[in-house]
Amino acid sequence: MYNTMGNIAGPPVEGRNFFGREQEIASFVELLQRQDVLLLGPRRIGKTSLARRVRDTLRQDGWKFVEINVAACEDEPRLLAKLKTALEAELAPTSSAIKSAAGSIADKLPRVSRVEFKGPEGSSVGVGLSERSPKDWTVEADPILQRLGRMTTPLLVYIDELPIFLFKLIQNDQANGVRRVRRFLDWFRNDLRNTANTDAVRWLLTGSIGLDSLVQQHNMADTINSFKHNTLEPFTEPQAAALLHTLAANYNLILSDAEKSAAVAALRWPQPYYL
Repeated sequence: MYNTMGNIAGPPVEGRNFFGREQEIASFVELLQRQDVLLLGPRRIGKTSLARRVRDTLRQDGWKFVEINVAACEDEPRLLAKLKTALEAELAPTSSAIKSAAGSIADKLPRVSRVEFKGPEGSSVGVGLSERSPKDWTVEADPILQRLGRMTTPLLVYIDELPIFLFKLIQNDQANGVRRVRRFLDWFRNDLRNTANTDAVRWLLTGSIGLDSLVQQHNMADTINSFKHNTLEPFTEPQAAALLHTLAANYNLILSDAEKSAAVAALRWPQPYYL
């Protein structure tokens, strides 16, 4: 716990601005030693702040850490591209990242389908370009599977707002969205997480809307049943009062115990953001 703390409401907090949650941090660190974790809850309860505090704790033990927010991803290839870029930034040397980027560009260039040269007596051979045929997105994921499968150093992959991405697939593709969500979650469970070195790679998924509700609604609960489900409870009254005390001290204010109790009681749901 730190002596001074900024009054930050909204963005994730780190370092001296993170307050409390020591028990939750210890619990998450212990859980991630042996299984993957799903953390769901409303916005502004501190999910990202907690995940980054877990990151800092695990890094002290030599873990690698990758974080991506997939709320803005429109489809599966964009999510995979974001994951691949983050993995390269954390795990690969610069030369490998450049090579990968060059390969991605080459994959998108038109393919030569016809070459034409002028010959004697009016004969000619033509040059033509055609678009590369689209690949199944799971094929594009093969390098990710291979890279994770070679992991020996512990790695935590933190994916934020996965439920928003999945809801978007359904909303934007009324005909096939549910099927695509099922396929993605099956692939994530059976290919990605099983291919990765299970002794080295752990997954932390967070979301502000219910992934559990989505999979139950569409009979897909089996796709996430191996995750340990968690949420963040509000502070107890003593924890909330301690946070108010620390904030007040940073502004040279003194709050009485009665004032702190009254503030906590008025909130009724003393999450740090609202305090």
